[in-house]
Amino acid sequence: MPGLSGLEATRQIRRSAPATKVVMLSGFVDEDQLLESIRAGASGYIMKKAEPEELILAIQTVHRGNNHYFSGHLSDGFDLAEVLYQAKRPEQRTGVDALTPREREVLQLIAEGYTNQEIANELYISVKTVEAHKAHIMAKLHARNRTDLIRYAIRKGIVRLESVEEAERALDDPAASAG
Repeated sequence: MPGLSGLEATRQIRRSAPATKVVMLSGFVDEDQLLESIRAGASGYIMKKAEPEELILAIQTVHRGNNHYFSGHLSDGFDLAEVLYQAKRPEQRTGVDALTPREREVLQLIAEGYTNQEIANELYISVKTVEAHKAHIMAKLHARNRTDLIRYAIRKGIVRLESVEEAERALDDPAASAG
């Protein structure tokens, strides 16, 4: 989803329509990604390799009011009870959680390889505002440069692995890195 990650879409959906149930569909998941999804308001998490019947079951399960549905593939790699416990604990606002929604948008666009000018055009803000957002993001994430931001976004699932090629082009293009 260009311009909006699944996590941010979930946050916005749940903020504007709290009763809406969200089932995440992803090709990749790690424990942090799963935890962030639950904290963002996801009621379910399904792997893309799951059978269509499992997706239907997940939708039916959360629609009926069950709190959560997780793909069977997840139980192999995670202690789901522990992840749910962690999700319920008061979270300390660090990392991506410390970012404002606009900062998360800017971070995602940076990770997708957009220059500051392209981000400004995409979000209808000035380049100076993009630079201010980038400085705030870097301070909150303790990043030294644009490369650190891209690596962070990939590691945290803010951009999908399919976007890595775009990010690598940005790293290889000195004009984009300076932007």
